[in-house]
Amino acid sequence: MKERIANVRVGIYLGMYTTVGAIIGATVTTLISPVYLYFFFAAFLTTSFIRLAGPKSADFTHSQSQDRVSGWLDLRGSYYDEALQKTVSYQANNALLGGAGMLLAGLAAGMLGIGAGAFKVTVQENILKLPPKVSSTTSNFIIGLTALAGTSVYLYSGLLNLTLMGPMAVGTTIGALMGGRVLNKLRDRPLRILFFMVVAFLIVQMLYKGVMSI
Repeated sequence: MKERIANVRVGIYLGMYTTVGAIIGATVTTLISPVYLYFFFAAFLTTSFIRLAGPKSADFTHSQSQDRVSGWLDLRGSYYDEALQKTVSYQANNALLGGAGMLLAGLAAGMLGIGAGAFKVTVQENILKLPPKVSSTTSNFIIGLTALAGTSVYLYSGLLNLTLMGPMAVGTTIGALMGGRVLNKLRDRPLRILFFMVVAFLIVQMLYKGVMSI
């Protein structure tokens, strides 16, 4: 937010979809066994690798045109990229399709109690055509909205361990601040490689938890 990389307008728009999805997903989780949800989410994350099949480019190339809904919502912006030492301008596309993707992301996030940030980034890059750094930072912004919606259901259901939440919040806050400072100094390619490494780890973790829960 401080470096004006996260797009608040895009985040608020997409956050409406993820919030609804998170509430529905969290409600479903309180009613059914979570065993098969692990396998669902592992399969869900594999869609992130669709990006590998696309054209390979070291740097982001913005869209030349914008659909009517995205233009009406004014989903566009710019930021100064420290790695490239230039201002990057961009405009979002496919606002409605992106919203549908975010509804699914919110549903998965609410079901498993995680941010589903990997899928949010994929939707923003592949469907809305946003730069990788904007996708990452805006995803963090949206995760806050999504998590708050899902947490409200879990809190009401008495499923939260408040003793564990304190120290975990401190650790994740420190990590998030460090990551936020490093992000704008990296080029898009190493950032994307790191992203896929995290996604691969999450897929293995979800499959392991699913198998161990059977």
